[in-house]
Amino acid sequence: MSKPVLLVLIILLGGGIFALWQNQTERTLRDMPTISAAAVNTEGALVISGTFARSCAASPQAIIRSFANNFDIQLFRERSSLAACGMQAAPFVFELAAESAAGSPWLVINDEVWARETDGQGADASYEAQSLFPVHVDDASLRLDASGDLLLSLRGNQAVGCDLPELFTLREADGRIQIGVYNAMRADVACPDMLVEVKEIIRLPATEAPVDTLFGVNTFLIDGLETENVSDSDKVMTNIFRVNVKVMESQPARISLDIEGEHPDGCDLPIHVEQARDGNTIQVDIYRIVPADMICPMILQPYQGRVQLEGGFEAGSYTIKVNSHSQTLEI
Repeated sequence: MSKPVLLVLIILLGGGIFALWQNQTERTLRDMPTISAAAVNTEGALVISGTFARSCAASPQAIIRSFANNFDIQLFRERSSLAACGMQAAPFVFELAAESAAGSPWLVINDEVWARETDGQGADASYEAQSLFPVHVDDASLRLDASGDLLLSLRGNQAVGCDLPELFTLREADGRIQIGVYNAMRADVACPDMLVEVKEIIRLPATEAPVDTLFGVNTFLIDGLETENVSDSDKVMTNIFRVNVKVMESQPARISLDIEGEHPDGCDLPIHVEQARDGNTIQVDIYRIVPADMICPMILQPYQGRVQLEGGFEAGSYTIKVNSHSQTLEI
């Protein structure tokens, strides 16, 4: 037998052994059900029914968070990867221990929205599935207040011209906190087809939020959690749209950045530019200091600037971050 053929057989045998070992390693799996109904029973508790795709010896459980307009309910079951499950569907009925959830007019259950029927109050009220769509987020930042709650500063727009409720979800997984901001609309509501600006500060429930936690709001990634006490002024970051990197031929190379963006308000204030370098990662912060009591016009101001990066750059791969904008560069 030739050496190449023998090598292939050894690789295939090793891969098969690894796959067999991986299949026998116990892991915890999370199953998400299909929700079919939500209602308040005669005792005033919220009852959710639905179906899991397979029958397993695992009970449903829930994580519940309360927001101003809605309850965010994550309903799931956890099971061992080695557990024997049947292939038939498994219906379930789950009664929430927190009866206060039954008082909310809106429920977001596993990222689907349910609205309480207008004629249903208290016991025997039922919920109907409605349309849920995310707010488009142009800019967002998070900071902790003195009580430990998160303050979310949000700017963006919604796609319809009605005054719709803003609903929220919060997910924690793998060192990341993902916040969802949505609008919900009942089936019998007709809204103008227009963009409506969303700009506000929202208080979210207190949560464990280390400074190095990665945050996201819908599809917008937040650089980090601001923990400084902002009382006299706010550090307002410039929204960055485009960064044109220019590498000057020298030894070592020099880099300049042509930057385009906008300020999120109409206040005419000095622009601050700071840069820091950690290995092959360069962070440039562009911002203005806005006094907390200053009222700014609700208009966007365009920004254009050139930044000369400090120091020289040898051959290699670099990451250049300008506020929330990030791109890589090979020299």
